[in-house]
Amino acid sequence: MAMKAQEKKPTKSRAFGVYPPHPYSQIMPFTNDAQLARLRDNIRAREEESPGEGQRIDIVLYEDMVLDGNRRQACMIALGLKPRYRQWGSLRGDGNNALDWSVDINMNNRDWTEAQRAVAAQAYATLKLGENQYKKKEGAQDCASSQKEAAEKFRVPVRKVQRAKAVMERGTPELQEAMQDGDVEVWDAASIVDETPAVQRKALEMVKDKEVTSLTAAVEKISGPAPETAAMVAKDLDRVIDRLAVCQVAAKKVAARDQMVQILRDSAAHV
Repeated sequence: MAMKAQEKKPTKSRAFGVYPPHPYSQIMPFTNDAQLARLRDNIRAREEESPGEGQRIDIVLYEDMVLDGNRRQACMIALGLKPRYRQWGSLRGDGNNALDWSVDINMNNRDWTEAQRAVAAQAYATLKLGENQYKKKEGAQDCASSQKEAAEKFRVPVRKVQRAKAVMERGTPELQEAMQDGDVEVWDAASIVDETPAVQRKALEMVKDKEVTSLTAAVEKISGPAPETAAMVAKDLDRVIDRLAVCQVAAKKVAARDQMVQILRDSAAHV
């Protein structure tokens, strides 16, 4: 049931314009051109059959941005039709948290792969952490607890959320897209984020061309075996030092023995 009181009207200058997407709505931006074209065709067909009825569901605004309905807005404007909006909070069912409402409604409406859920979870964890810090809640969540909450909400392991975050922060756009589309595994994509963009792109190309079965194998083929780490070098150096110490002790023993033999010889010569 709609709440009649205090329904905020969209900004006049944007009554028939484009509202930008709200950051909360960008947690789950997995829409391809085919899906967008299908939605546009459906809206056009409904509009032709019943003028004014092309858009079935209101576009939801929050903080003067689109919280839900970016695709609907794009299709309506592309068809030369006036989008219909409502403010988040104008219905009782909206609840009291726009971020969780946006996630819940989209999770119910979309079939996501596990990789897409992991990508959405890392974005949700970041936003949730910022939201709690902004509100200065008592006992505000730290990064780890935000990721744990996100992992539970999106039904993915915490480790996968962390790996997806690494890819979305340090991976190339091509690597991010390949992970979201399921072309490469999350763990595999995360394993090469510290490589240069050129190496990341080349590794992805090799996987897509089936030259190798994983990105890590591609990187090894491109760069050769991984160089020794500082820890490995230090360990080898310790072994050398230990060996030298053993040799020094042995040398001292030999020198002492030779010295004793010489003393005995000198003694025998004076008898």
